[in-house]
Amino acid sequence: MKRLFIAVAFLISISQAAFCINQTTFLGVPWGSSMDTAEATFKDKGFKTPEKEKDYILYRNEKFAGRLATAIALYFSDGKLYQAIVIIIPAENYALIEYDSLKSDLEIGCGRPDSSNAKYEIPYMAGDGKEEEALMENKAELQTMWSFQNNRRIRLRAVYNKDAQRVTIILY
Repeated sequence: MKRLFIAVAFLISISQAAFCINQTTFLGVPWGSSMDTAEATFKDKGFKTPEKEKDYILYRNEKFAGRLATAIALYFSDGKLYQAIVIIIPAENYALIEYDSLKSDLEIGCGRPDSSNAKYEIPYMAGDGKEEEALMENKAELQTMWSFQNNRRIRLRAVYNKDAQRVTIILY
């Protein structure tokens, strides 16, 4: 059975309770922080010991925004935090519900998006009741974008790749 993924990549802060409240940190870690600072901050929040590589820290099975995140990855360039990815695996056939839930959370915290698009290939179309099937068949892509004054952006995207259905939120 194919697994469904919600990948959330963040380059601005997202609090546990709401999105976009503080654009200078990610879960309390200031952007540009060192790996040691990020790891210490997450440890203080009760996160388990992470897996570490040269340019990222990976936490598994932690809470994020009221959801169980399969993974939270913090990425570093030149030793400084610049991006985070959060992966949430919803129940089968619930990727669109999770996408809509994340979109709603972002709209509440960040305001109206700059753009929101849904593309479907024949024989699928928006509102036909087969949107989840369209994603699984690689016949649909959903995307919502937000932009901010500090040159940061959020990209929420639902698309199927060869391994899994994914919803990705990228903040940069």
